[in-house]
Amino acid sequence: MQAQEKSTATNENSSEISNQNNELDVTPQGTNIPNGGGLENMPEDVLDGSNEGFGFIEFIDAGFGPEFEAAQRRAASQRIATADPNRPITKDEFDASEARRKVLGEKTCAHSANELDELDVCLATRRNYYDQQARAESDKKELEAAREKKKEQKDKRAAQKALMKETADNVAEADWSKGWYFVNSIDKVARPGELRVRSQTSFNVEFAENIPMGSKMTPFNMVRDTVGFEMADDIAYAAGYPPVYTFAGLKLINTYNAARTPRGATEFTPEGMAAVETIRAHLRNLFPDERDALMVESWIALNVRNPGKLIGVALLVKGAEGDGKSVIFNTMMGALMGKENVGEVSNAELRSDFSGWAIGKAVRVIEEIKASGANRHMILDAVKPLITNPEVTTIAKRKDGALFLNTTNYVGLTNHEDALPISDVDRRWWVLFTPYQHRDDLAAKVGDLRAYFTNVRDAIFDHADSLRKFFVECEIHPEVFYGMHAPVTNSRKQMIDNEAASLGGDFLDAYITSGGVSGISADVIAAGSLSAQLAMDMGKDLPRGKQLNRLLASRGYLKCEKVVKWDYKAYNVYVRDANLVKNSDVEVNKKIRELLAATLPKDEQVKALAAMPRLNPKEEAPF
Repeated sequence: MQAQEKSTATNENSSEISNQNNELDVTPQGTNIPNGGGLENMPEDVLDGSNEGFGFIEFIDAGFGPEFEAAQRRAASQRIATADPNRPITKDEFDASEARRKVLGEKTCAHSANELDELDVCLATRRNYYDQQARAESDKKELEAAREKKKEQKDKRAAQKALMKETADNVAEADWSKGWYFVNSIDKVARPGELRVRSQTSFNVEFAENIPMGSKMTPFNMVRDTVGFEMADDIAYAAGYPPVYTFAGLKLINTYNAARTPRGATEFTPEGMAAVETIRAHLRNLFPDERDALMVESWIALNVRNPGKLIGVALLVKGAEGDGKSVIFNTMMGALMGKENVGEVSNAELRSDFSGWAIGKAVRVIEEIKASGANRHMILDAVKPLITNPEVTTIAKRKDGALFLNTTNYVGLTNHEDALPISDVDRRWWVLFTPYQHRDDLAAKVGDLRAYFTNVRDAIFDHADSLRKFFVECEIHPEVFYGMHAPVTNSRKQMIDNEAASLGGDFLDAYITSGGVSGISADVIAAGSLSAQLAMDMGKDLPRGKQLNRLLASRGYLKCEKVVKWDYKAYNVYVRDANLVKNSDVEVNKKIRELLAATLPKDEQVKALAAMPRLNPKEEAPF
């Protein structure tokens, strides 16, 4: 009874579900499926899967039953497996197939394993096809991206090329890029008339602003590839020569630039004319002799008119410290010729083994020149060829000697009357003495020195153009010309006499200062001992006779009236104590011998005193 009731309930439920299914509208759009289900009533396009608008799950949920499900699955699998490879399936189709497989996997109790395997094979086939499509799509995108990148690079190269052409055109027309030479000896670039040379790095830094942003070319490469660099062997200073000249077979870049030389005034203003008179008056304060003053003006004028042309003599001006020598020959010459063309040389540089200072300026001012010591003649001999020779060999630090054109005139300034050991035959040094021993002597003549030199300097710095006009146009003294010899002056004669008087003086001063030389001290000098020592240091050029007397007199020594017997010899003796000059007295001679003995080493002094002769006054007198 219960089983019958249960069966009746089940049939009723099934009838109810069937009726509900008959009322459901699950038919896809465009598909005519009669109520009641069954494969015999299904449209052909649903059974073979060609109706893409009707999904698998919908049929199952619509109640078409297992038979319909199996038939639809087989039809879908066949459609997926045998689809036209040229017709790509959609992602939705592929996802639906994957979902169907999942459903079948969950309902394995209702389907055979073979049917599931069949669907797996079908799905694998389509999955491979879909992967191929995905790879093809990816390859297509990569190809399109590559083409786009290639096009972008091509456009960028075209823009860079256009920019480079525009930059090259601008560089070729720009002033900064023109006139450059590559100098082989220093591996740098230089431009005629400029004092600086530039490495490739410094060139790029200095001119970077002339190359637009985005350009890959550096200023150096741009100039090299457009305007180009001329080639040169070296650089050198040669006042008066062209910007590029050939010397000793070498092509040289000239660092002298005539365009930078100051320009003279076209007309004299009252203020300019007053400045000229101020300078001329100062020259006459330095050189009261009108001939000397006019000749010095002419020497200045020759330098101003033709920088680098050798005059053949060097001025040597001796004066008091602070009397205004440097104001004329250093400060004013720099204002008239351009400071870069006038330079100083120190006394220490003259003594150096290096002579790089011998080139690079049109006028060199030797400050405080004083040749002294054993090498004083060597200094004089070293400077002589620089005054007259058209070519000079210079030696710079860490470099071998090099030959250059000589375009430098010299002026020496000193406070010493024996500054140089010149002789009667010397024709290179033009010697002039100012009349002052001290700057107070100048003050006695011109008044307040501060106001005086302020006026002189104002004339130079405020009216250099008028001063240049004067020296360019003034009359040249007939005794002054290019290639001249040094004129004979009273100052020159005085320096020669002083030299003769002071010959050997540096050695004598050294002997006195250092001590330890037998027969020589600050108080007494045995002439024979001094001559022997000077012969060792000076050779045959040592002072003799009257020269030696003048030398000792210049140092304050007085000659004793009688010779003095000492160390078993008779000597002419010089002392500084005037009370010892008249040495006829025994006690005076004894004092002189004691002074001489004091010049010996300590151990020999006792022996010398012990050996001192003990004679009566009558026997002592002859000595």
